[in-house]
Amino acid sequence: MVTRRDILRSASLGAVASVLPGVVFAKAETQSRLVLVILRGAADGLAIAAPFGDPNYRKVRGELAMPAPGKDGGLLKLDELFGLHPSMAGVHDAFKKKRALVVHAVASPYRERSHFDGQDVLENGGSEVGLLRDGWLNRALEPLGGSLGHEAAIAMAVNTPLVLRGENSVTSWAPSRLPDTEESTIRRLQDLYANDEFFATRLAQAINSQEIAGDEAGMQRNGGNNRNAAAVRSMM
Repeated sequence: MVTRRDILRSASLGAVASVLPGVVFAKAETQSRLVLVILRGAADGLAIAAPFGDPNYRKVRGELAMPAPGKDGGLLKLDELFGLHPSMAGVHDAFKKKRALVVHAVASPYRERSHFDGQDVLENGGSEVGLLRDGWLNRALEPLGGSLGHEAAIAMAVNTPLVLRGENSVTSWAPSRLPDTEESTIRRLQDLYANDEFFATRLAQAINSQEIAGDEAGMQRNGGNNRNAAAVRSMM
């Protein structure tokens, strides 16, 4: 399972791909990709990007204050005010290459005490709980208008998160927990569902999901089991 620690330790576009073996991104007219990582739980922004240059920083943070850049275990300097936590060397490297940007002290308008409602507001982009039922990232896909010929976004999760739910077509992918499935089983399922439009379509979609979620080399390295597990899971 990919954890929040894994993502933070190596968080850059290339690094995120490295912790998801066998996964590639959907083809598009451009090589640019938007990777959105939602950290479920609580992330201490003043530890991730510490304002070491603020004269009140050490007084207010006390024992939580990180050593200044250049000191043993110190922050990774961004500018004269902010520095990244030393575990975020990947992000720091991307920042120096102008491939990452830290946007601090940004929040949704939600000010109540429910963590779950707060997450919903963050993901649907509304001004209050229950105002919208789809996600802002799904709505952002609207200008593509299906021009890509396939799903424009993929969620690295068992279930599609709220931020990607909506009218625009998306898909999801997650490592299978099912045991390996023989190719002969897939062929038998194809024969079994050949005359059933609903199941035949779902099985074909599961097999073809490798075009988005895994490259051909990755499938070959794993004996086709990623594809097979996805196909069998779609039937359950």
